[in-house]
Amino acid sequence: MARPMPTLLIAALLAGLAAPTLAWAGDAEDCQKLTGEAGIRACTAAIARSPGEAASYINRGVEYAGLGQHDRALRDYDQAIALKPNDAAARLNRGNSYRALGDTERAIAEFGQAISLKPDYYKAFFNRGLAYSARGDRDRALADFNQAIALKADDPDAFTSRGRIFRDKGDNDRAIADYDRALALKPGYRPALINRGDVNIRRKEPDRAIADFDQVIAQNPDDSLALFNRGVAFQAKSLHDRAIADYTRVIALKPDDPDGYTNRGIAYRAKGDADRALADYNKAIALRPADPGNFNNRGNLFWDKGDYDRALADYERAIQLRPDYAVAIDNRKLVAAQRDKAKAAAATPAVPTGSRVALVVGNGAYGRMGRLRNPANDAAAVGKALTAIGFSVEIVTDANRETLARSLRAFSDKADRAEIALVYYSGHAVQIPRGGAMENYLLPVDAQLSDVRDAEDEAIGLGRVMERVGRAKTRIVILDACRDNPFAAQIASSTRSTPARGLARLSVPNHGSLVVYSTAPQDVAADGDGDLSPFTRAFVETVATKGLDARLMIGRVRSKVFEATGGRQTPYSDDGLLQEVYLGGQ
Repeated sequence: MARPMPTLLIAALLAGLAAPTLAWAGDAEDCQKLTGEAGIRACTAAIARSPGEAASYINRGVEYAGLGQHDRALRDYDQAIALKPNDAAARLNRGNSYRALGDTERAIAEFGQAISLKPDYYKAFFNRGLAYSARGDRDRALADFNQAIALKADDPDAFTSRGRIFRDKGDNDRAIADYDRALALKPGYRPALINRGDVNIRRKEPDRAIADFDQVIAQNPDDSLALFNRGVAFQAKSLHDRAIADYTRVIALKPDDPDGYTNRGIAYRAKGDADRALADYNKAIALRPADPGNFNNRGNLFWDKGDYDRALADYERAIQLRPDYAVAIDNRKLVAAQRDKAKAAAATPAVPTGSRVALVVGNGAYGRMGRLRNPANDAAAVGKALTAIGFSVEIVTDANRETLARSLRAFSDKADRAEIALVYYSGHAVQIPRGGAMENYLLPVDAQLSDVRDAEDEAIGLGRVMERVGRAKTRIVILDACRDNPFAAQIASSTRSTPARGLARLSVPNHGSLVVYSTAPQDVAADGDGDLSPFTRAFVETVATKGLDARLMIGRVRSKVFEATGGRQTPYSDDGLLQEVYLGGQ
C-alpha cells in the first residue's frame, strides 16, 4: 500500500463558552454590578462586612474565573457551597472552573449536582454537554444538548454545539441543519459559520465552505481560524495560490503556530514548488518537533525528489514518535523497496531513444467493490509477452491511487524518449458524467466513490493516462477494464444520469495514438473463468505475430474474443495511427 496524500489540517470552533451565573448580592450592589478587579475589590469588602453571605463568594469567584484565576475561584465556590449547599449557581460555576482546569470528571459531577437541585437548569445541561463532548462521550453530550434546546430553543450556542456532535458522529446533514438554525437565530454568528464551513469541506462542497468563511472574514479580516479553513477549501478546489495566500496571512497573524506552515507546505508541494514546501515543513517541525505528521509529510517530499535516504530517516522519526503510525510504516516499507530498486536500476543502461516501453497495471484486490480474480495474472502474462518482443516493462499490481499516479509520472519520463509507449490496464473502470459528457476513470483499489464528485480525488482519468504517453512517437493504450460498473448505485444517487455500462468512447486526442477497449463502448467485459480474462488471453497469444500491423493484430484479438465469449464481448479500438506499427516485428 502506498502512502495517501497528506491530510490537510482543518480547524473547528467549539461554540459556547461555559457561561457563569452571577448571584444577587443583596445590599452589596457593587459586588454584583462591577466586573474584573473592581468587582473583586467590591466583593471582598462585602465579604468582610457579611462573611456569611454566599452570593458574595459566588460573585467574586466569577470575577476570578473571568481573569483566569480558577484556583481562587474554586476556593470562593467551595466557601459558598459550605454556606449554602443547595445553591445550584455555585455548583454550576464550580463545574465551569473545574472544566477550565481540565478536570472534566469533577466538572460533570458538579453540573449533575446543579441539575439535581434545579431540574430545568438550561445552563447546567448545556455546560455538561460541553464537558461530555470534551471527554468524547458524544451520546451523553447529544442528550444534554437536546435537553438544553428543549428548555431554551432560541440559543444559537446550543444548536451550534449540537451540530458539532452530529458532525463528529458523521451525520453531516443534521449538523448543517443545526448550524442553519443557529444562523437563523443569530445571523452572522461566527461559531456557526466556522463550523458549517468545516462540514461543507467534509461534504466536498468547498464553494459553500468558502462562502461561510468569507462572511467571517468580512466581519474580521484578521480572523486566523476562518483564513486557515478557507485555505483548506481553496486547496480542495486545487486553487493552490489562493490557499497559499490565506496560509501566509495566518502565519503573519500566528507565526508560532505550526499548522499554517504545515498546510502551506502541502499547498506548495501540490504546486510542485518543492523548495518552499521543504522550508515550511522544516519550520513546522522546528515549532512542533514531537508531531509525527510533519516528519511523514517531509518524508513524502523527499520521496518525490528521489532522496530515499532522507525520506526513510523522516519516516523512522515519525514512527519513533508514534510507533503505531501505519501510514509512516507503509511509506518506510515502500521507499526502502524503491531505493533498492533504484540502486539496481542505476547499474543498467538508461532507456535509449527509439526504445519500446510499457506500463502494465493489474488491479484486482478491491475492497469495497469485491475482488477480481484475474488482473494480477493478466498483468504478469502481458508483461511477459511484451518483454519477449523487446519492451522494457514496468508491472504494477493492486495499486491504490497514490501508487498508480506515481507509476504514471515515472512512466511519463520513459515515454518521452521512447518510440513506442504502451499502457495496458486490467481492472475496474467506470464512465462518469462530467460537464455534459461521459469521462472514463480507472479505479485504484482504494477507490470509494460515494459521490461522483469524488472521481477526481479517488480515481485516475483516462485523459491523464493519455497525457502521460503523449510524447512518444507511437502511443498505445489498452483497457481490459470494462467490468460492470461497481458504483452504479452511487452514480445514480448523486447525478441525474442513468449509470452507464462499460466505458465511453474516447476521442483520440492526437495523431499517433491507438486506444483499444476489451469490449465495445457501453458494454461490459468478462473477468473470465480461467486464469486470464478472455481479452488478455487473446492478446498474449497474438501480440508477437511477426509482420502484422498493430491494427490487424487487434482485429485478430477481436475475432478470438468474440469466438471465446460466444459473441457476448467484442473488442473495439479508436485509431489515430499514421503509419504501420509492428509490435511483433516485421
